[in-house]
Amino acid sequence: MTRRLRFASILLYIISVVAILYGFVYMFTPRIMPYHERFLGVSQDKLDPKVVFLILSLLKGAGAASIAMGVGLAMLVKGPFSKGDNWVRWTIFIMLILALVPVMIIALGIGMYTPWWLIGILITLVIIAMVISRPEVENIHEEDG
Repeated sequence: MTRRLRFASILLYIISVVAILYGFVYMFTPRIMPYHERFLGVSQDKLDPKVVFLILSLLKGAGAASIAMGVGLAMLVKGPFSKGDNWVRWTIFIMLILALVPVMIIALGIGMYTPWWLIGILITLVIIAMVISRPEVENIHEEDG
């Protein structure tokens, strides 16, 4: 693996780790996030227990999806991406952009006090990894041909 492909892989592994950590936080939180309380204008203690259950259930679902995305991404990077397969670049790009852009829109809709900036960093890392890896993938396939 070349330096450029290795660096792109590291960026994608960072995204994977952040997604998994974010997922665990959401899966195992006993309380709704402070930015959700701020958006609602009321603390969790004042919400109807069914509403709390619903919100926590949605957080757990989002957390599980985030963990799945992070693990899947790590597997793609470890396997075909590190070998320079071009199809996986598009798979990773589409998978991450389809997940991260809507999450960014939702976060911004909730308010600027959400961790929208972290999502923005992840989107930026995806783009950088794809740009950095592109010449490498093309060079690897040229050497094969």
